[in-house]
Amino acid sequence: MACQTDEDKYRESAKAALDSAIAEVASEKYKRLSEELSLIAMPRITDCALRQLKGLQSGVMPNYDQWVAPFYLSWYQPGQINLAYSMITAIANAKGVFTETGKLHVVNFGSGVLAMQFEVALAAADAIRDEQTIDEILIDSLDSSTAMINIGMKL
Repeated sequence: MACQTDEDKYRESAKAALDSAIAEVASEKYKRLSEELSLIAMPRITDCALRQLKGLQSGVMPNYDQWVAPFYLSWYQPGQINLAYSMITAIANAKGVFTETGKLHVVNFGSGVLAMQFEVALAAADAIRDEQTIDEILIDSLDSSTAMINIGMKL
């Protein structure tokens, strides 16, 4: 059995906290949306939302309505956070983004449920732990779906 390093423990702790927050926000949203639905309507709405999201795999943009947003949050968001975190960390390490200027400016088109904010926060925490200086982080988030932005703000 391999020993877990402090770095591994840190990453697991951050992942667990984010997973817990995602589950809590999504659960609350599902509960609120389904309060007035019949047992017959719920499976149809769930199927429709999941079919909308499945289109992402082939590049088809879903209709990010109030039902698609919590499914996106709980199904798609965790993978997006991992992917973007890996990219930001690789760029920061390769180019010394934080050490050169102490500033980072990200323009996030299609910001959805604000995954980029979490990736940047995790990458910044890594940089600070590695004794890099961060003076400023600016993230411009642009999205046309208020349902997605609202659930991201809740998260």
